[in-house]
Amino acid sequence: MLTTVSIKGRLLISLMLVALMLFPAAALANTGPTFNNPIAPGDFPDPTVYKHTDGYYYFSYTDSGSINLNRSSTLTGVQQGVSKVVLAQTPGTGYADRLWASEIQFINGVWYIYFCADDGASVTNHRLFVISNSSPNPLEGTWTTPVKLFDPAHDYYAIDPAILNQNGNLYLLYSGSPTPGTTGPQNIYILKMSSPTSVTGNRVSLAAPGAEDAGVNEAPSVYRKNGRFFVTFSGNTFNSNDYHLDMLTAEDTADVMSPSSWTRTNNVFVKSAANGVYGPGSNAIVESPDGTEDWLVYHGCRDNRCSTWRPTFAQKIAWNPDGTPSFGAPVGTTTLLNVPSGEIGSSPLLVNAGFEYDGGPTSTPKGWSLSGANPEAIATSGTGGNKSGSYHLEIAKSSAYQAAVGQTVLSLPNGVYTLSAWVKSSGGQGSAYLEAKNYGGAARQTAIPAASTWTNVQIADIQITNGKLDIGVYSSGPAGTWLHVDDVMLARTKDTYRASADFSNYQSIHQWFYQEQVGANYLNMTWEWQANKWVGSNPYTLIWGPAQMHPDNNNSVRTWEAPKSGTVLVSGNVRKTTAGGDGVNVKIMRNDTQVWPSSGWQPIAGNDTTGFDHSAVVQVTAGDRLHFVVNKNGDNSFDEVTWDPAISYSWWKASANFATTQGGGGWYYQNGADYANMTWDAARNAWVGAHSYNLIWSPSQLHPDTNDTTLTWQAPKAGQIRIAGVARMVGAGGDGVKVKIMRNGTQIWPSSGWQSIAGGNTTGIKQDLMTTVSAGDRIRFVVNRNGNKDFDETHWDPSIYYTNP
Repeated sequence: MLTTVSIKGRLLISLMLVALMLFPAAALANTGPTFNNPIAPGDFPDPTVYKHTDGYYYFSYTDSGSINLNRSSTLTGVQQGVSKVVLAQTPGTGYADRLWASEIQFINGVWYIYFCADDGASVTNHRLFVISNSSPNPLEGTWTTPVKLFDPAHDYYAIDPAILNQNGNLYLLYSGSPTPGTTGPQNIYILKMSSPTSVTGNRVSLAAPGAEDAGVNEAPSVYRKNGRFFVTFSGNTFNSNDYHLDMLTAEDTADVMSPSSWTRTNNVFVKSAANGVYGPGSNAIVESPDGTEDWLVYHGCRDNRCSTWRPTFAQKIAWNPDGTPSFGAPVGTTTLLNVPSGEIGSSPLLVNAGFEYDGGPTSTPKGWSLSGANPEAIATSGTGGNKSGSYHLEIAKSSAYQAAVGQTVLSLPNGVYTLSAWVKSSGGQGSAYLEAKNYGGAARQTAIPAASTWTNVQIADIQITNGKLDIGVYSSGPAGTWLHVDDVMLARTKDTYRASADFSNYQSIHQWFYQEQVGANYLNMTWEWQANKWVGSNPYTLIWGPAQMHPDNNNSVRTWEAPKSGTVLVSGNVRKTTAGGDGVNVKIMRNDTQVWPSSGWQPIAGNDTTGFDHSAVVQVTAGDRLHFVVNKNGDNSFDEVTWDPAISYSWWKASANFATTQGGGGWYYQNGADYANMTWDAARNAWVGAHSYNLIWSPSQLHPDTNDTTLTWQAPKAGQIRIAGVARMVGAGGDGVKVKIMRNGTQIWPSSGWQSIAGGNTTGIKQDLMTTVSAGDRIRFVVNRNGNKDFDETHWDPSIYYTNP
């Protein structure tokens, strides 16, 4: 069966699709969870995917001069898996520039990545290299210094390495030039290997470019099935609409070094104008998680955009009666495909999270370890109903029992995660819970309740600090009690989502959707590649990067979907981009409930390029949607709007977190040059300092006296934060105040001195700045009385949130 797949490309990778035959109708029938291509949106140069025995897919690709490796338990989730940079191009070496086409392999207990690069002097100096890592987990351990692979008699231009393993005998395939000092024409060559890091003998040409190949045969990829080797490779230039796949076939017992052992078939996968995809190449085949299906992974492009944008796609292939693959036609990005078999209910970070990998009932579910006094109480089953797919986990016994099931996840980037599972339970257990532990913090458990229907339980805000996590489900009970578990999920959650930073030309990336409002419905827009914009039903219903929106007859809507339940701070500024026209109307909705303004629309005048700030605290449930809606008002002339909202789960707002205890909600109430803590005075309902009018009270009012009055926030963790707010006088009168912001003993706003706010300035002075903090740092908002303390009541309601995951 197939365990390796390599998707090759030249230069930067791209993907879309191509076709020869009509895709089998069965593959397009939607009977369960589905996905849309691409599986890796964006630009993923030269990826390979290797399905390993540990239940993970390893996704290798080159990007910005480095080899990157992702790990995911699902094929469709390879971009969402754990990621690591394993090698960067290095000046002064043979791999100083143009690092392309990495292929990952696992051979005799060691990981290898094969790739090509050059010395930076000339692209004709491209050669092949290999690095290795003996760690069982390729995201850990150390990768060796690159070793060059070459035929001394033909040390010429060479790219796109691939490995053929014939019962332990290794062969290196690649694309190269027949003559020195040139990059082509490019043939497909094969070399015998004496070890995974060395070659022997001279190369042999297996394929040379035909008339339709524009002098290029490249990106070989090897897979073995039905007693044969299939080598697919690309013809034509990588940035051509006519880039396509050809194939070589040989018996898997044949002399693979002999050209006569191979039969060539041209044009096995070509462009499909009908489906809007062009230039297919750099393909491979990999098994589904349960091993019952084979999937084509490939890249393509749209309308001559291959050189700048090549995402990764996947679709199920069929096999002809004669044992050869039938690739079908590439499927367009709007077509729903069934997820690979066994992937139902899966989480990219967990192995066999939906308990489908084994393809049937088992007492030893793949990827999970059993423990407790009665591990025999654990098994997967298809009876009694499943949350999704065909199987779920059961913990039950005809006598009293105590059992647990779990797995350890390694190489996790430190950050915040949510663990969840769907459960049903008889109740009556002595103990039943979902657990997260050994992540750098105290073990956490969530009790599993009695439930006759599938119920979701979760542990949110798991702050991983040591790069790993143990998860588990435990049940202990008398005879007859039972617990069912399905669709366990572990997902990294960002602290903050921001429209500009998260902008994508694919729906749902970083939780954002690009929509238009048609009546009461929010419908997805379509990405227009040539215009580089999201386009709705009307010509000017548009959204584009980084934070631009334009309404037409239909409202333009940027939508964010909550990945978990919690309280979020929704902040930002919305304004006209340029002056002109009759202005626009804007509002924020949570599902069908208005968030801002309190009712109606917030009008923005045609010449208002300053706009309006908004800062609202909103309770969300996982799956809730926040809609940022722009209406054209009268006509659509000059209606371009800049709106860059930020949504944060990790936030502090002075008014929302106001407390009557020091440190409550993260805030301290202080005065004087030494920032001495104030005392809460219940009678005055205020914090009181050393002098009568050194006061702080709710919602966010400060008054200085002889001493400065200071509102202080303490950072709970290291990271980059954004500070936004407005300091203003509450009423008219007096000589005003002076304000500043300090990080510990260093001033961060204004750049020096004080910011004066004149008496009666009820509009105030705006702050919006970024700074980096360590755990325990203090951000101080200081108010000075200026001359005297009369009429010095100041409203200052700063918001703080972490900008990094």
